[in-house]
Amino acid sequence: ASYLSSAGTIKEDTGIAVEGLLKGYQVVDERREGSRYLVSIEALADTDDSECTSRKRADIAIAPISVQVAHGLSGVDERMAYESLERFLGDLKASDSWRVTDDRNIYGKTSAGAGAPKVDRYTALLKGYTTSAAGFTLSGRLVVERDRADNLALNKTDLVATATLQLIDNYTGGTVETIREKSKIQIANRLWGTEIDISEEDAPTNLAPLWSAIEARLEDRLGCQPLRAVITSISADRATLSVGSEQGVKAGDYFLLEFMANSQNAWQLMRVEQASPTASSARFMKATTGIRVNALATLLQ
Repeated sequence: ASYLSSAGTIKEDTGIAVEGLLKGYQVVDERREGSRYLVSIEALADTDDSECTSRKRADIAIAPISVQVAHGLSGVDERMAYESLERFLGDLKASDSWRVTDDRNIYGKTSAGAGAPKVDRYTALLKGYTTSAAGFTLSGRLVVERDRADNLALNKTDLVATATLQLIDNYTGGTVETIREKSKIQIANRLWGTEIDISEEDAPTNLAPLWSAIEARLEDRLGCQPLRAVITSISADRATLSVGSEQGVKAGDYFLLEFMANSQNAWQLMRVEQASPTASSARFMKATTGIRVNALATLLQ
């Protein structure tokens, strides 16, 4: 609202209405101006906005994904399975939604046995490698089998591929989601005793639909979630975050940190001042105690 007096002076008031739950507030200033008493507060509102507005890139580390091909299948089938997996990983790396690191060379492609996880961690330690603590890890297996569904009229054989992948939250170590998708490729669909092929024209001829379905599941699960970061160091009124320009972070971005305290105002805003490829320097927006290294912060969208 703008006001113009007879003397020509202008006063303008601007307000923004935010719909949501007020999670906490604190008074930062109180004063009297003439007949008015002014109070300024800092408040944290939790809004319900289903629209995906952030295009920052979440970290996904690729751990071992085994390929198991049933006995009796040809080398062509086995090669097709391995090549389809590599194309899927290539598509993930090329996507704007993720920052993908292929960690199979760190953890080993054929780890097995009870001692394998310890060997993997030891190898990673020797190489000075750490997985993004605020990101996610994708691992699992692809199983390819032959399925015969003959009947009195048809000689019908399919190649069945089943992918079972676990999406792990690196920060908590818990499983975010188990993704299981199945796809069939028709090998033979003929009338008995003839060479007449009655296969469906639009039947899949490769495993691209299988991996497309998995990528869509990942997008649904993580695509609209705010980017997360871990505080790696604290110095006075500044902190270093574990994400940088490779994830799409830039100066001026804000991160929210909520932490345990005996107060409804146990939160802190951080404004990014400088971003390197893999880290950011952010300034605390208010004086708060109780913040520790390894705390988890989320990008404000």
